[in-house]
Amino acid sequence: MTKILVNETSEEIALLNRPGKKVKNPQATEIIFLIQDMEKICIQNGVAGIAATQLGKPYRLFMTNLVKGEIPELYINPKIMNSSEKTISDVEGCLSVPGKHGMVERATQVLMRYQDRNLNVRFVNSSSIFEARCWQHECDHLDGILYVSHSDEIYDNADMEAKFNLAKQKEVDFNV
Repeated sequence: MTKILVNETSEEIALLNRPGKKVKNPQATEIIFLIQDMEKICIQNGVAGIAATQLGKPYRLFMTNLVKGEIPELYINPKIMNSSEKTISDVEGCLSVPGKHGMVERATQVLMRYQDRNLNVRFVNSSSIFEARCWQHECDHLDGILYVSHSDEIYDNADMEAKFNLAKQKEVDFNV
């Protein structure tokens, strides 16, 4: 399986910051193997999506698995065409930034254009805030952007857990 690039070495950072290029032939052997590797990663617990650029492959495609137990969705040459004015700030994490989480503000709904495996053009509206967030996150990867560039607050896992527990405790105190 292909290695997931991590935001640590200068070589990997350069590859993560490199925008993907248009997929012209999804039936090319390299693309078929890439999609197979992406699917193996995407079906793992805790993985919402993976972009080709995270695997060091300079192609505009990503896969999401937002409903566990179902077949991951593949998006070739995706482009966010429109986003809602309404935004929400929420926690994001990333396989390429392990052990960290950050608060990122994103549109609550998006319209995305993409191509399927036969390069048929499709348009799809996000069906949830989480799906909209995921698509924006993955499209950022394809543009060479990591979520940390959108966040002023980055926490390691222990800090994030402490912050979550504090918020939960305040909620409990409030409801008493």
